[in-house]
Amino acid sequence: MPIGSSVSLSRVSNSSIIRASIGSGKRRVTTTSGRVRVISRSLPNPCVPLPRRHSRAEAKGQAEWTPRDGCICGRFGPSKAGRTPRGAVLGDGAAVTSTRNWWWPVLIVGCLVAALPALAGEVGRVTGLPVPRFVSIGVEVANLRVGPRNSYDVIAIYRRRGMPLKVLDEFDTWREVEDHEGTRGWMHQRLLSGRRTVMVIGEAQTLRRAPAEDAVAMLVAEPLVLGELLRCQAAWCFVEIDRRRGWMQASGLWGITP
Repeated sequence: MPIGSSVSLSRVSNSSIIRASIGSGKRRVTTTSGRVRVISRSLPNPCVPLPRRHSRAEAKGQAEWTPRDGCICGRFGPSKAGRTPRGAVLGDGAAVTSTRNWWWPVLIVGCLVAALPALAGEVGRVTGLPVPRFVSIGVEVANLRVGPRNSYDVIAIYRRRGMPLKVLDEFDTWREVEDHEGTRGWMHQRLLSGRRTVMVIGEAQTLRRAPAEDAVAMLVAEPLVLGELLRCQAAWCFVEIDRRRGWMQASGLWGITP
């Protein structure tokens, strides 16, 4: 049997930490972290490249975006026995073997190591900031599109600066966001602001001087009223509405991460 190259991946139980080892003749690269258990499976899916923010294709507006979870990197043809998987899917343990080009397994591991934060589902693949997280609209008019490019159709047009949106995913300079009604789409980062705001949802909410239901009422905010989020404490949030600062129950606000 000819000497080829192999990749074996292991994944920590209830964790995104992956151990990867590569062997190819005299070449061996090993990356380890934490206690692991081995998972091996066949993967019939084809491969697509992991988008990179500064790739040449993206600079020319040719980067490929696929509206699905995960990413497959590398491509391998079937072995003589026909049992070799065609690729390695991020987030899955896999065993991949190729009898050509030893550097392909290195590419696989490189993709996996670079994508470890994304596997945990806790940070964005572009900014490294928490996902999901809340931002707000930073312009007077903002278009929400089907996909992360100006050529995609517009789903909705927002004409309210300061409206809170939840960031669900990232692709290059685009962010997949969701509004308070559950409408999802892609918006360019230049239309968004890191300023934290909240929106009153459900019934009218009372702004109080202290975080207690019997505290003095300062004003009553109707649904869809916006306010600036200053901080939260247990079931209450300290917000500013109409130049007045006070406490409001978090359950009646949109724009707060649970």
